[in-house]
Order: sequence, then structure tokens, then C-alpha cells
Amino acid sequence: MELTSTTIEALYRRTACVRAVGVDAMNPFSRALDTLRQLAEDTATPLVVVGGLAAIHHGVPVITVDIDVVLAPAQSARFLAKARERGLTVQRESPEGWHRLVYHDAEGDLEIEVIPAGQRSPRDPPYAPPIPSPQELGVVQGLGCASFADWTAMKLVANRDEDRYHLGEALRRGTPEQAASVLQRLRGLDPRYLREFERLLRAAEAENSDRW
Repeated sequence: MELTSTTIEALYRRTACVRAVGVDAMNPFSRALDTLRQLAEDTATPLVVVGGLAAIHHGVPVITVDIDVVLAPAQSARFLAKARERGLTVQRESPEGWHRLVYHDAEGDLEIEVIPAGQRSPRDPPYAPPIPSPQELGVVQGLGCASFADWTAMKLVANRDEDRYHLGEALRRGTPEQAASVLQRLRGLDPRYLREFERLLRAAEAENSDRW
């Protein structure tokens, strides 16, 4: 496929998420993260980055097109009000706390998905645990990232194709210590999550061995 200028620009924008984590780049993702950090400070509300950006934080070179953050629903009204003051558009406001914001940037708009702590997704099975609070995810103030074990547990619960892909990539690059932390985290959850994690771990180990 010929790489036209339009294609190159699209690829550059899609990989901005990778450059925004762990490097000194300025792009819509890094600027949106700065804004979220300011909002967390303005509202004294802890925010936790999950989803694709958390994967990148943990060394997994995936591509994501938005930012996912966990927020306590009790803080939603204040958070949304401050977000509007800072120029973000509230594209969707849900009574249950599933909000969507749009960060406007000269290089292109970026969606921010707000995930409510303590809730379950409508697609979750009855045995799925509720979404952990920011404090349970290890963030008591400001903007932080979910730990590897917490991020993995949330991906297992979400159980979409992209989640399984992200987990496979993470486990292929992960360490025994990270795997052990996940095993510890999954204790107390439905055993189906542990079985799925072990299946993904075996597949990642087999893929690694095949490469050598």
C-alpha cells in the first residue's frame, strides 16, 4: 500500500497515544492528560487512567483512539462542571456515570470515556465484579494509572476482542512478578477469570517459545 501524505498523517495521529506516555512529546493525548490532571486537582477528585493508555504505560505498544478514566460517580457533577469550564464538551451525560467528554485540540478532537466506579457495564455477566474505585486502583489523589494487576483484572472483566488482544500482548512482554501480581489480584473474583487468565498466559508463553 502506498503511504500517501494523508495515510502518514493518520498513522502519526493514531500513534500519538504511544508518544504521550513516557516521553516528552506534546500532542493531543499528552495535552488532554495534562487537562485531566488539572481537573483532578481542581476538583480534589482522584482519576485513574485505564484502557489502552494504561497498557502503554505498562510497556505494551498498542494503539488507542481515546482516553478511559475511572471516576467516583459522587464526584461526577463537580467534575463535569469543571470540565466545561476548561473548554471540554460533554458529549454524553449518563445518570449512572457513563460520561463521554471531548477534548478539543488544534490537531484533532479526542474523546474521553468516563467509567463510573462501583457500576457494572450492561454487557457484564451477573458474576462480574463492580468497577473498582480510584482508591482500590491505587490512586488517592490527582491523576494516576491503574496497576498492571488492576488493569489486567478490568480487561478480563470487559472481555472484548480488543481486551484479549491487549492482554495477550501484555503477557507476552510481562514478567513472572507481574503474572504473580495478577494471580493475587484475581483471588476472590469468579474463578472463570482466573481460568481465562491462565489460558491467555499459556498462549503468550507458547507464542514466545515459538519465536525462539
